Amino acid sequence: MRYLVFLAFNGQNFYGTQRQKENRTIQGLFEDFLSQYYQEDIKVTIASRLDRYVNALSFALAFSFKKERKTKEDLQYVLNRMFAPEVYVTEIVEVAEDFSPRYDCTSKTYCYLIQKPGYVNPLLSSLSYIPDCHLDIERIKEALPLFQGTHEFSSFATLEGEENTLLTINSTSYSEEEGMIYLRFKGKAFLRYQVRFMVGALLSYGNHRIEKGDIIDALAGKRELIKVKAEPQGLFLEEIEYPSVMKKTDRFCSIHFYSEKKKV
Repeated sequence: MRYLVFLAFNGQNFYGTQRQKENRTIQGLFEDFLSQYYQEDIKVTIASRLDRYVNALSFALAFSFKKERKTKEDLQYVLNRMFAPEVYVTEIVEVAEDFSPRYDCTSKTYCYLIQKPGYVNPLLSSLSYIPDCHLDIERIKEALPLFQGTHEFSSFATLEGEENTLLTINSTSYSEEEGMIYLRFKGKAFLRYQVRFMVGALLSYGNHRIEKGDIIDALAGKRELIKVKAEPQGLFLEEIEYPSVMKKTDRFCSIHFYSEKKKV
């Protein structure tokens, strides 16, 4: 039997999602607990490899086991009792044995949070990026749509061997509310650090360190950009989609921070 587990987590106390020998990760957390729970060696496959401090409102992992101990509803209850408040399991779904949370995913939506220049909310500093210098928001709005479509993303990633760097971003969007800027990127597949490097390029353009033509040429594979990796804590995996999986619940929630902020 195989389960697909949907969850949300705060990444501040995790060294990412992929298991590491010495550090605490989402994969390691679930493998260790589930192996003890089922009294067998459980191997977990994850939907995406997220970096240290990166958060998720909609993440997924899958595992197989030989004999069911209790119902999936019982398991969800136990997991939430064990892992709260850092991790919350939203739903567990039975899937086919060959189901892959990585390859059967049709799209992922990442959201990057930036505190708007002129506003500072220290309570949200661990979940967002606070610019340390002037940021031209209009330039960021102008450049964000450049990433939409099929492009060469080798200048916006850390490559690991022979990888396909010609990828498609289905959509991008900009929004702001109550002093917080939301940059969203939706696509089927992303390279390592790709979203953080794309945001880094937008920040560089917003700081007048590069020009629009530099981004356009890099996306066309005509030149290399000096890579700037945005800080990890502002990045969220906001939504992950599996049209073939019947779920009772939608994504955990959308990112929405509201507070009364005073201009400084």
